[in-house]
Amino acid sequence: MKVIDASSLAKFVNREKGWKVIESHLLEGCITLGLAVKEVLNSIWKRHLRNDFTEEFAQKIMLEFINNLPVKTIEQNDYLADAIKISLKYKITIYDSLYLALAAKEGLELITSDEKQYKMALEENIKAIIV
Repeated sequence: MKVIDASSLAKFVNREKGWKVIESHLLEGCITLGLAVKEVLNSIWKRHLRNDFTEEFAQKIMLEFINNLPVKTIEQNDYLADAIKISLKYKITIYDSLYLALAAKEGLELITSDEKQYKMALEENIKAIIV
């Protein structure tokens, strides 16, 4: 089991470079925060705004994603206190620090596509994979 953050989950859903690597991790089993679902939907919305996706295609992808989540979602409240500490220490958003807190508290490896997130994970002695 691994933790996957929204950056990698969005890369998978949007079929961006490296998505097949992420797919293999998802097939092995991953968890994420419910927050990631909203972040992924937002990434699709942004692609629509840039005219990468038509409105119909964006809606189709969004509905397929929420109806067939490829990952188990975890309630974030148990990780907020730790996320606050990480957020203040590294001056990063609570959103990003929540994934680090989840991985640290559960002793799981983090999958991310965010270079900054990856480096902070290593600084916190969290095993991490950058895709």
